Amino acid sequence: MISNYKDFTLNEGLLNKFGKKFVKKVDKFLKLKEKFQEDIMDVLTSYKEKILNKPEDIEIVEYEDIIENLKKDFDEDIIIDLNLESFLIELQRIIEPFKYIKKKDKLASKQLKDRVIELFDKYIESIPERIDEFGELTNNREKEKNAFYELEELKKHENSRISNSKFRKVLSLLQIELLKLQENVINNKEKVIIIFEGLDSAGKGSHIKFMSEHMNPKHYEICTFGIPTDDEKKNWFKRYKEKLPKAGCITFFDRSWYNRAVNDVVMGYCSYDEHSKFLTDVVKFEEDLVKYGYKIIKIWLDITEETQQYRFKKRQVHPLKYWKYSENDSKTSDKYKLFEYFKDKMFYYTSKDNSLWVNVKSDDKKLCILNVIKYILEQFKYENKNEKILVYYPEFIQPIVNYFEVDKTPEEYDKSETEPTIANYLKKLKKANEKL
Repeated sequence: MISNYKDFTLNEGLLNKFGKKFVKKVDKFLKLKEKFQEDIMDVLTSYKEKILNKPEDIEIVEYEDIIENLKKDFDEDIIIDLNLESFLIELQRIIEPFKYIKKKDKLASKQLKDRVIELFDKYIESIPERIDEFGELTNNREKEKNAFYELEELKKHENSRISNSKFRKVLSLLQIELLKLQENVINNKEKVIIIFEGLDSAGKGSHIKFMSEHMNPKHYEICTFGIPTDDEKKNWFKRYKEKLPKAGCITFFDRSWYNRAVNDVVMGYCSYDEHSKFLTDVVKFEEDLVKYGYKIIKIWLDITEETQQYRFKKRQVHPLKYWKYSENDSKTSDKYKLFEYFKDKMFYYTSKDNSLWVNVKSDDKKLCILNVIKYILEQFKYENKNEKILVYYPEFIQPIVNYFEVDKTPEEYDKSETEPTIANYLKKLKKANEKL
């Protein structure tokens, strides 16, 4: 078993151009890569079989234990560069509900097992692409740092696990696929809604920018919204209905009617009753949209609190992006836990089969953009689809299947807090609502 891949991080293109004397070296390099690929696939397949060992149950395996075992066979850099820890954390999140499912509930067990199989299969399928990135990863560990990044905590966040050149290369291929998709939407008069939600600085605008960069502008629209008027607050869906796509068009929503589900309730822009009513009304609203032929894709870009704080600081010191840091950013920066609570509540009540929420890990923005585009493309049928390049990394993409999500109480969210932040906030919100 190959435990260290340093020997095969050579650039094959460079070796080839130096002539025949390098052929043997290149051949060895390719065989090493192939052997390593087989090794890591074999190890993961064995874990898959172990977890799915019993037909009626799943063996609960702690991801920390698997990581420790993998370290016996593989270099730690391999575990980092293959994003194995994130994959295993997502695996554990999926299998956790098996502790609570009754053995008689065969449908729930089957659905969960199918999710585990899908996660493993997607990850194993993506391994060749991940290994192809190793050379770039090792050569780009120390990224160029601009002079204006004076804060040390900003510098350490600048690295992505994919280089700019690799990002642009893959993005170009995906943008070709997006054009094929758009042609299909135009020809079949489809109506496509793509919603991007997430915390401030999560990257909603960047995702839309790269997706629409080469699209035909006559057949797509990007919708952003300002502060609603009093009339719009009372008739919540009205201004969004006016922006729905016509036949043959794609509409990107940079924030949407879901403002009321998370942002507005956290920031105090709507009452508790308005928030509760929205969670009920939106399900019927989207059911009607689907009935009238709209395709809805809902993406939540999920970033850690640390990443959000970094991006806020970067905005403040960046000479070209300082204008992005707003007064609202400073108001939201200490409310991360509240946003998490209401986000999960939104997932629980509004993620339905015909309009599923997809939670996307977005700390690594470049990899996130590529994986989001791959996921979105996979949801459509269109001519000359290049399936080979649409294999997304499953630890980034988390479809929220309602049955498996637990509607946590405020107290559960507050377990790690010194003060019961969320419970106290909800009491204040309900009290304020009673005075209206």
